[in-house]
Amino acid sequence: MKIFKGNRKIGQNIRTFSFAPVVFCDRRFPCTKGTCYYLKRSANYVQFASVRDALAENTIEYIRDPEHAISSMLRAISQIRKPYFRFFVAGDCPDSRFAEAMLEAARLRQDVSFLAYTKKYAIFLPLKNRIPENLVIRFSAWHPIEIPENWSWYSWIEDDPRRPRNGFRCPGKCDPCGHTCWNRKVKNIILKRI
Repeated sequence: MKIFKGNRKIGQNIRTFSFAPVVFCDRRFPCTKGTCYYLKRSANYVQFASVRDALAENTIEYIRDPEHAISSMLRAISQIRKPYFRFFVAGDCPDSRFAEAMLEAARLRQDVSFLAYTKKYAIFLPLKNRIPENLVIRFSAWHPIEIPENWSWYSWIEDDPRRPRNGFRCPGKCDPCGHTCWNRKVKNIILKRI
């Protein structure tokens, strides 16, 4: 399983893991029907076959042999030497087995702060009380899809009429704000529509 280095947007102190865009995403959301920010804006995905191929390989490996894929990912995470890790820059959580592996990664690497954005609410709701202190899972809100109110961390698109007025406005890059999305005390992140 391929772990990716940071980039200009998220910074160099971050490592990431992703699947191919849309494959594991919840099809109720408009982003799966042509407005996916990763497909629209990621120069790496559009320009570099190596990035597309690596995301496809992660996806195929997980579909073929989830246990081996998880083991491979956990091994790779055990060797990272950066303070921040983000799941799903592209794609989303495939199932509860992978969600459990995310919790395991955070337990194994308590020296790393982990973050995931997801629209797979039903997978993570049962895990709410078991999420390690160094993992933040933000539920991504998309109007008009209902979002569970009994969660701890959310991300909102700036033009969503339901978004809280007091949320932290993402500046668009992680380094300048000090990686606020990884902060468990920050309940709501407001993102610009891309």
